[in-house]
Amino acid sequence: MSEAPVSGAAPSAQAAPARKRNLLASIAAAGRRAGSGLKSGSGGPAPGASAIPKELRRIAARLIDIIIAAAFSIPFSWLFRIITYQWMKDVGGMGYDLSLYFAGLLVGSVYFIFGEWRYGKTAGKWLLGLKVVSYGDGRKLALGGVFWRWIGFMASMFWAYIGYRIALIIINILGIFKADTPYYAYLGAVASAIAIFTIFSLGLLITFVGKYKRGFHDLLGRSIVAEEIIKERGKTSEGKS
Repeated sequence: MSEAPVSGAAPSAQAAPARKRNLLASIAAAGRRAGSGLKSGSGGPAPGASAIPKELRRIAARLIDIIIAAAFSIPFSWLFRIITYQWMKDVGGMGYDLSLYFAGLLVGSVYFIFGEWRYGKTAGKWLLGLKVVSYGDGRKLALGGVFWRWIGFMASMFWAYIGYRIALIIINILGIFKADTPYYAYLGAVASAIAIFTIFSLGLLITFVGKYKRGFHDLLGRSIVAEEIIKERGKTSEGKS
């Protein structure tokens, strides 16, 4: 008779951990279905993922994408200058810097938005084994999410540039008055310049903080950059051939 309450209480005591395990299992299953290779929480990379840290691959992929977008932007900047010359002959058409900025914005928007919406990845992410998926279920990111992700990235870059300019102004002022500035005041001003740049760059820097490494653009687009399972991708391509 004394054993009945104990046996009846055991399932109740184990209910919460069981629900937690089921929830974690469902999240992991969603990630596997999408082929995203999300980390399971143990801290190690997903099976088939590259041994290079994901953060370094994200930086390398972004640099590759910037180089590709810049290469396509140069011919478009020439085209803009030729077109605008028709009604701006007195100044020789659109200025070189302005045409290059405008072309870079146009080409970059099309390149990143189309690539991440249509394929879930850009050329840089494909080369480094990464892809963009919806946060929470690991499915393909919708066009709206991709658009806001790009807007968030541009906003983060803009604020980082503002912080850089402010820090540069502080450094230039220090250079002018360096001879009359006490050593401790000089170090304090340099530290202030670094702090200002860091604060204005938080939208980008938070990409390397936390478990899932989500920047401001990921938060705005409700997305996450996940590791693609290279071995499974290879097997899939072999099976189709």
